[in-house]
Amino acid sequence: AAGRARALDPASAEAAYNLGVALRGLEREREAIEPFEAAARLEPAYVADCLAEIGAILARTGDPAGARAKLDEALRLEPAHAAALRTRAALDGH
Repeated sequence: AAGRARALDPASAEAAYNLGVALRGLEREREAIEPFEAAARLEPAYVADCLAEIGAILARTGDPAGARAKLDEALRLEPAHAAALRTRAALDGH
């Protein structure tokens, strides 16, 4: 359903974000990155959330340096972003 919504309204940040979440839920992590990037481009309010999502994906798929970069960027935008803080702490072994 999320993929169909995205196809019907490619200018919808919400549809793109929801597609990313759905793909992550299906363990299609790498495929989820593009919809999160699209959502961030389409709606500035989504940027920190999307960066945190991409950071989490990179952490889980073996790119800790890339994950840290995305998470740090999310935290620069929103210093109290809970998901970014949790994933960053896990990467740092806390």
